[in-house]
Amino acid sequence: MQKNPDQQPRKTLLISSNGGGLGHLSRQVAISLAGSAAELLSPLILTMSKGSDAVRQMGLNVEYVPSRREKEMSFSNWHRFLSSNIVEIVRRNNIEVVHFDGVSIYPGVVLASMELPDIPFAWTRR
Repeated sequence: MQKNPDQQPRKTLLISSNGGGLGHLSRQVAISLAGSAAELLSPLILTMSKGSDAVRQMGLNVEYVPSRREKEMSFSNWHRFLSSNIVEIVRRNNIEVVHFDGVSIYPGVVLASMELPDIPFAWTRR
């Protein structure tokens, strides 16, 4: 994919789920680096992974949201918490596209997409 010379990089929120390893986060890092290098994306990563500090050390913008287990919240309360964080981050950063990487899409991501109907949401699954 080539960039139109008049096109600005799209402000993109890349969300990685909290898997047991670093696969989801690694894919979001790869997308961020490639998208930035091609001047297609202006990425911001949102992760529940404790690997967020390593991503920050790579020079990427990253936000950390504690996982449900770490917050010790009920399923429904945590997904509302996740949704409110996504919505706040999107609005604060003028995000144009949201991309979620996970085995299954989180209800909190779906809730956020319903609150942000003008923002495209995409889902990658391995």
